[in-house]
Amino acid sequence: MAKSEKHTVSIELVVKVVDKAALKAHAEALMRADYADDPDMLQDELGELRHGHTSALSMALDPERLAAGVPGIKITESRFSVSEDSPEAFELDEPPTTTGNQEKQAERSPGISTIERFALLGEKVRILALEEYAQEFEDGDPDAEDFEQDPMLAGALLWSYEVLVDQLLEDITMLRTGVVGVEDTACLAELPELYRMHYTPHFAQRFLAVTMDLGTSLLTGFSSPSCVAQELALRLVFDGVEMLQDMYPELELPDGWRPMLEDLMFEDLDHEFLYQPEMDGIAGDSGLGHLRLAHLDVTHWFAPFHHHAVNPYAHDAGIIEA
Repeated sequence: MAKSEKHTVSIELVVKVVDKAALKAHAEALMRADYADDPDMLQDELGELRHGHTSALSMALDPERLAAGVPGIKITESRFSVSEDSPEAFELDEPPTTTGNQEKQAERSPGISTIERFALLGEKVRILALEEYAQEFEDGDPDAEDFEQDPMLAGALLWSYEVLVDQLLEDITMLRTGVVGVEDTACLAELPELYRMHYTPHFAQRFLAVTMDLGTSLLTGFSSPSCVAQELALRLVFDGVEMLQDMYPELELPDGWRPMLEDLMFEDLDHEFLYQPEMDGIAGDSGLGHLRLAHLDVTHWFAPFHHHAVNPYAHDAGIIEA
Protein backbone atom coordinates (compact mmCIF):
# COMPACT_ATOMS: atom_id res chain seq x y z
CA MET A 1 0.00 0.00 0.00
CA ALA A 2 1.35 3.41 -0.94
CA LYS A 3 2.33 5.61 1.95
CA SER A 4 0.02 8.59 2.41
CA GLU A 5 1.56 12.02 2.61
CA LYS A 6 0.20 15.01 4.47
CA HIS A 7 0.53 18.45 2.90
CA THR A 8 -0.54 21.87 4.02
CA VAL A 9 -1.97 23.78 1.08
CA SER A 10 -2.44 27.54 1.44
CA ILE A 11 -4.59 29.39 -1.07
CA GLU A 12 -5.47 33.07 -0.88
CA LEU A 13 -8.25 34.34 -3.10
CA VAL A 14 -9.09 37.97 -3.70
CA VAL A 15 -12.70 37.85 -4.82
CA LYS A 16 -14.77 40.64 -6.31
CA VAL A 17 -18.49 40.01 -6.09
CA VAL A 18 -19.91 41.16 -9.43
CA ASP A 19 -23.36 39.59 -9.13
CA LYS A 20 -24.70 39.29 -5.58
CA ALA A 21 -27.97 37.77 -6.77
CA ALA A 22 -26.23 34.96 -8.66
CA LEU A 23 -23.92 34.26 -5.71
CA LYS A 24 -26.80 34.10 -3.22
CA ALA A 25 -28.85 31.88 -5.53
CA HIS A 26 -25.91 29.48 -5.89
CA ALA A 27 -25.32 29.38 -2.14
CA GLU A 28 -29.03 28.82 -1.50
CA ALA A 29 -29.09 25.93 -3.98
CA LEU A 30 -26.17 24.33 -2.13
CA MET A 31 -27.95 24.76 1.20
CA ARG A 32 -31.18 23.24 -0.08
CA ALA A 33 -29.23 20.22 -1.32
CA ASP A 34 -27.21 19.83 1.90
CA TYR A 35 -30.16 20.17 4.28
CA ALA A 36 -32.98 18.66 2.23
CA ASP A 37 -33.72 16.23 5.07
CA ASP A 38 -33.43 18.79 7.87
CA PRO A 39 -35.94 21.62 7.30
CA ASP A 40 -35.15 23.32 10.61
CA MET A 41 -31.44 23.54 9.82
CA LEU A 42 -32.24 24.63 6.28
CA GLN A 43 -34.38 27.48 7.62
CA ASP A 44 -31.55 28.59 9.89
CA GLU A 45 -28.97 28.48 7.10
CA LEU A 46 -31.21 30.34 4.66
CA GLY A 47 -31.68 32.98 7.32
CA GLU A 48 -27.91 33.49 7.36
CA LEU A 49 -27.98 34.42 3.69
CA ARG A 50 -29.94 37.55 4.60
CA HIS A 51 -26.84 38.85 6.36
CA GLY A 52 -25.17 39.56 3.01
CA HIS A 53 -22.80 38.05 0.49
CA THR A 54 -20.16 37.12 3.09
CA SER A 55 -22.36 34.21 4.22
CA ALA A 56 -22.91 33.21 0.59
CA LEU A 57 -19.16 33.25 -0.05
CA SER A 58 -18.54 31.07 2.98
CA MET A 59 -20.96 28.49 1.65
CA ALA A 60 -19.85 28.60 -1.99
CA LEU A 61 -16.08 28.54 -1.33
CA ASP A 62 -15.99 26.11 1.58
CA PRO A 63 -12.63 24.26 1.23
CA GLU A 64 -14.09 20.83 1.98
CA ARG A 65 -16.77 21.34 -0.65
CA LEU A 66 -14.23 22.45 -3.27
CA ALA A 67 -11.87 19.58 -2.48
CA ALA A 68 -14.63 16.98 -2.54
CA GLY A 69 -14.33 16.73 -6.32
CA VAL A 70 -10.60 16.06 -6.26
CA PRO A 71 -9.75 12.31 -6.36
CA GLY A 72 -7.04 10.81 -4.18
CA ILE A 73 -7.18 13.27 -1.29
CA LYS A 74 -8.94 13.52 2.04
CA ILE A 75 -9.34 16.75 4.02
CA THR A 76 -8.18 16.20 7.60
CA GLU A 77 -8.38 19.81 8.73
CA SER A 78 -9.64 23.02 7.21
CA ARG A 79 -9.77 26.69 8.15
CA PHE A 80 -11.72 29.31 6.27
CA SER A 81 -12.42 32.99 6.79
CA VAL A 82 -13.69 35.90 4.74
CA SER A 83 -12.58 39.48 5.24
CA GLU A 84 -14.13 42.44 3.49
CA ASP A 85 -12.03 45.28 2.12
CA SER A 86 -15.17 47.43 2.15
CA PRO A 87 -17.32 46.22 5.04
CA GLU A 88 -21.04 46.44 4.51
CA ALA A 89 -23.78 46.21 7.11
CA PHE A 90 -26.24 43.43 6.39
CA GLU A 91 -29.04 42.60 8.79
CA LEU A 92 -31.66 41.66 6.22
CA ASP A 93 -32.35 42.58 2.62
CA GLU A 94 -33.52 46.13 3.23
CA PRO A 95 -35.42 48.33 0.80
CA PRO A 96 -33.64 51.41 -0.59
CA THR A 97 -34.26 54.79 1.00
CA THR A 98 -36.11 57.60 -0.66
CA THR A 99 -34.06 60.79 -0.88
CA GLY A 100 -35.41 63.49 1.37
CA ASN A 101 -37.77 61.16 3.26
CA GLN A 102 -36.80 61.94 6.83
CA GLU A 103 -38.95 59.20 8.31
CA LYS A 104 -37.31 56.54 6.14
CA GLN A 105 -33.87 57.93 6.92
CA ALA A 106 -34.69 57.58 10.62
CA GLU A 107 -35.64 53.95 10.09
CA ARG A 108 -32.16 53.28 8.70
CA SER A 109 -30.30 55.42 11.20
CA PRO A 110 -27.54 53.53 13.06
CA GLY A 111 -29.25 54.59 16.28
CA ILE A 112 -32.48 52.81 15.38
CA SER A 113 -32.71 49.09 16.12
CA THR A 114 -34.28 46.60 13.74
CA ILE A 115 -37.22 46.11 16.10
CA GLU A 116 -37.81 49.87 16.22
CA ARG A 117 -37.77 49.92 12.44
CA PHE A 118 -40.57 47.37 12.38
CA ALA A 119 -42.70 49.71 14.49
CA LEU A 120 -41.94 52.69 12.23
CA LEU A 121 -42.84 50.69 9.13
CA GLY A 122 -46.01 49.46 10.80
CA GLU A 123 -47.33 53.00 11.08
CA LYS A 124 -47.57 53.11 7.26
CA VAL A 125 -49.75 49.99 6.91
CA ARG A 126 -53.56 50.08 6.58
CA ILE A 127 -55.53 46.85 6.76
CA LEU A 128 -59.15 47.82 6.32
CA ALA A 129 -60.61 44.67 7.87
CA LEU A 130 -58.70 45.33 11.09
CA GLU A 131 -59.87 48.94 11.16
CA GLU A 132 -63.48 47.88 10.55
CA TYR A 133 -63.30 45.20 13.24
CA ALA A 134 -61.94 47.62 15.83
CA GLN A 135 -64.50 50.26 14.89
CA GLU A 136 -67.40 47.80 15.07
CA PHE A 137 -66.57 46.44 18.49
CA GLU A 138 -64.70 49.25 20.24
CA ASP A 139 -67.77 50.24 22.28
CA GLY A 140 -69.30 46.87 23.05
CA ASP A 141 -66.46 44.34 23.02
CA PRO A 142 -63.83 44.60 25.77
CA ASP A 143 -61.48 42.43 23.71
CA ALA A 144 -61.64 44.63 20.62
CA GLU A 145 -58.43 46.43 21.58
CA ASP A 146 -56.53 43.15 21.20
CA PHE A 147 -57.41 43.14 17.51
CA GLU A 148 -56.39 46.67 16.71
CA GLN A 149 -53.55 46.90 14.25
CA ASP A 150 -50.34 45.96 16.01
CA PRO A 151 -47.51 48.19 14.72
CA MET A 152 -44.88 45.47 15.13
CA LEU A 153 -46.96 42.96 13.20
CA ALA A 154 -47.82 45.49 10.49
CA GLY A 155 -44.16 46.47 10.21
CA ALA A 156 -43.08 42.83 9.98
CA LEU A 157 -45.62 42.33 7.19
CA LEU A 158 -44.22 45.26 5.23
CA TRP A 159 -40.62 44.21 5.79
CA SER A 160 -41.41 40.65 4.73
CA TYR A 161 -43.18 41.98 1.64
CA GLU A 162 -40.16 44.06 0.61
CA VAL A 163 -37.82 41.09 1.06
CA LEU A 164 -40.23 39.05 -1.08
CA VAL A 165 -39.96 41.60 -3.89
CA ASP A 166 -36.15 41.47 -3.76
CA GLN A 167 -36.20 37.69 -3.86
CA LEU A 168 -38.64 37.59 -6.78
CA LEU A 169 -36.36 39.89 -8.75
CA GLU A 170 -33.50 37.50 -8.03
CA ASP A 171 -35.62 34.51 -9.03
CA ILE A 172 -36.44 36.12 -12.38
CA THR A 173 -32.77 36.85 -13.03
CA MET A 174 -31.74 33.32 -12.10
CA LEU A 175 -34.41 31.73 -14.29
CA ARG A 176 -33.62 33.93 -17.28
CA THR A 177 -29.90 33.19 -17.08
CA GLY A 178 -30.47 29.49 -16.43
CA VAL A 179 -28.36 29.56 -13.26
CA VAL A 180 -30.94 27.56 -11.28
CA GLY A 181 -34.18 25.72 -11.86
CA VAL A 182 -37.49 26.60 -10.25
CA GLU A 183 -36.86 24.11 -7.44
CA ASP A 184 -33.82 26.14 -6.34
CA THR A 185 -35.41 29.59 -6.38
CA ALA A 186 -36.21 31.50 -3.21
CA CYS A 187 -39.90 32.26 -3.81
CA LEU A 188 -41.24 30.35 -6.81
CA ALA A 189 -40.15 27.07 -5.20
CA GLU A 190 -42.56 27.87 -2.37
CA LEU A 191 -45.57 28.07 -4.70
CA PRO A 192 -47.71 24.94 -5.21
CA GLU A 193 -45.36 22.22 -6.42
CA LEU A 194 -47.90 20.61 -8.75
CA TYR A 195 -47.70 23.59 -11.12
CA ARG A 196 -43.94 24.11 -11.35
CA MET A 197 -43.90 23.48 -15.09
CA HIS A 198 -45.80 26.77 -15.45
CA TYR A 199 -43.35 28.85 -13.39
CA THR A 200 -41.45 30.36 -16.32
CA PRO A 201 -39.67 33.74 -16.29
CA HIS A 202 -42.80 35.28 -17.85
CA PHE A 203 -44.98 33.78 -15.11
CA ALA A 204 -42.54 35.10 -12.49
CA GLN A 205 -42.75 38.60 -13.96
CA ARG A 206 -46.54 38.51 -13.86
CA PHE A 207 -46.39 37.23 -10.28
CA LEU A 208 -44.05 40.11 -9.42
CA ALA A 209 -46.57 42.57 -10.89
CA VAL A 210 -49.42 41.42 -8.61
CA THR A 211 -46.98 41.33 -5.70
CA MET A 212 -46.05 44.96 -6.31
CA ASP A 213 -49.75 45.84 -6.31
CA LEU A 214 -50.08 44.04 -2.97
CA GLY A 215 -47.50 46.40 -1.49
CA THR A 216 -49.36 49.45 -2.75
CA SER A 217 -52.61 48.24 -1.23
CA LEU A 218 -50.92 47.61 2.13
CA LEU A 219 -50.16 51.34 2.25
CA THR A 220 -53.38 52.71 0.76
CA GLY A 221 -55.85 50.37 2.48
CA PHE A 222 -55.81 46.62 1.96
CA SER A 223 -59.18 44.91 1.66
CA SER A 224 -58.52 41.45 0.19
CA PRO A 225 -56.34 39.88 -2.53
CA SER A 226 -57.24 40.71 -6.12
CA CYS A 227 -56.65 37.24 -7.57
CA VAL A 228 -55.33 33.77 -6.71
CA ALA A 229 -51.75 34.79 -7.54
CA GLN A 230 -51.97 37.65 -5.05
CA GLU A 231 -53.37 35.28 -2.43
CA LEU A 232 -50.27 33.14 -2.90
CA ALA A 233 -48.05 36.24 -2.64
CA LEU A 234 -49.73 37.21 0.65
CA ARG A 235 -49.20 33.67 1.90
CA LEU A 236 -45.47 34.07 1.18
CA VAL A 237 -45.49 37.34 3.11
CA PHE A 238 -46.96 35.54 6.12
CA ASP A 239 -44.26 32.84 5.76
CA GLY A 240 -41.64 35.59 5.80
CA VAL A 241 -43.04 37.05 9.02
CA GLU A 242 -42.73 33.63 10.65
CA MET A 243 -39.09 33.55 9.57
CA LEU A 244 -38.56 36.99 11.10
CA GLN A 245 -39.91 35.66 14.39
CA ASP A 246 -37.30 32.92 14.29
CA MET A 247 -34.51 35.36 13.46
CA TYR A 248 -35.55 37.99 16.01
CA PRO A 249 -36.77 36.39 19.27
CA GLU A 250 -37.26 39.89 20.67
CA LEU A 251 -39.91 40.57 18.00
CA GLU A 252 -43.09 40.21 20.05
CA LEU A 253 -46.15 39.57 17.88
CA PRO A 254 -49.71 38.85 19.05
CA ASP A 255 -50.48 35.22 19.81
CA GLY A 256 -52.31 33.58 16.93
CA TRP A 257 -51.54 36.46 14.58
CA ARG A 258 -51.48 34.27 11.45
CA PRO A 259 -54.92 32.62 11.68
CA MET A 260 -56.34 35.99 12.76
CA LEU A 261 -54.90 37.75 9.69
CA GLU A 262 -55.89 34.88 7.41
CA ASP A 263 -59.46 35.26 8.62
CA LEU A 264 -59.45 39.02 8.11
CA MET A 265 -57.33 39.47 4.97
CA PHE A 266 -58.50 36.54 2.80
CA GLU A 267 -62.05 36.21 1.55
CA ASP A 268 -61.57 32.44 1.76
CA LEU A 269 -58.73 29.91 1.99
CA ASP A 270 -59.54 27.97 -1.19
CA HIS A 271 -55.98 28.57 -2.42
CA GLU A 272 -54.75 26.16 0.26
CA PHE A 273 -56.19 23.34 -1.89
CA LEU A 274 -53.39 24.07 -4.37
CA TYR A 275 -50.83 22.78 -1.85
CA GLN A 276 -52.64 19.45 -1.45
CA PRO A 277 -51.69 16.93 -4.18
CA GLU A 278 -54.83 14.91 -3.51
CA MET A 279 -56.92 17.93 -4.55
CA ASP A 280 -55.33 18.17 -8.00
CA GLY A 281 -58.04 18.79 -10.61
CA ILE A 282 -60.60 20.09 -8.13
CA ALA A 283 -61.07 23.27 -10.16
CA GLY A 284 -62.34 21.32 -13.16
CA ASP A 285 -64.49 18.82 -11.26
CA SER A 286 -68.03 19.32 -12.59
CA GLY A 287 -69.44 17.71 -9.47
CA LEU A 288 -68.00 20.55 -7.38
CA GLY A 289 -69.20 23.38 -9.59
CA HIS A 290 -71.34 24.77 -6.78
CA LEU A 291 -68.16 25.55 -4.84
CA ARG A 292 -66.99 27.96 -7.56
CA LEU A 293 -63.38 26.78 -7.58
CA ALA A 294 -62.68 27.44 -11.27
CA HIS A 295 -60.30 30.27 -10.33
CA LEU A 296 -57.94 27.68 -8.84
CA ASP A 297 -57.10 26.44 -12.33
CA VAL A 298 -53.58 27.71 -13.04
CA THR A 299 -54.82 29.47 -16.19
CA HIS A 300 -57.02 31.65 -13.97
CA TRP A 301 -54.56 32.60 -11.24
CA PHE A 302 -54.24 36.15 -12.57
CA ALA A 303 -57.95 36.63 -13.33
CA PRO A 304 -59.44 39.32 -11.05
CA PHE A 305 -61.89 38.42 -8.34
CA HIS A 306 -65.28 40.15 -8.28
CA HIS A 307 -64.96 43.89 -7.57
CA HIS A 308 -61.18 43.76 -7.96
CA ALA A 309 -58.72 44.82 -10.66
CA VAL A 310 -55.44 43.15 -11.54
CA ASN A 311 -52.32 44.84 -12.90
CA PRO A 312 -52.72 44.85 -16.72
CA TYR A 313 -49.27 43.30 -17.21
CA ALA A 314 -50.30 40.31 -15.11
CA HIS A 315 -53.93 40.03 -16.18
CA ASP A 316 -54.68 36.51 -17.31
CA ALA A 317 -55.88 36.10 -20.91
CA GLY A 318 -56.24 32.36 -20.44
CA ILE A 319 -52.80 31.61 -21.88
CA ILE A 320 -49.93 30.45 -19.68
CA GLU A 321 -46.48 30.40 -21.23
CA ALA A 322 -45.48 26.79 -21.88
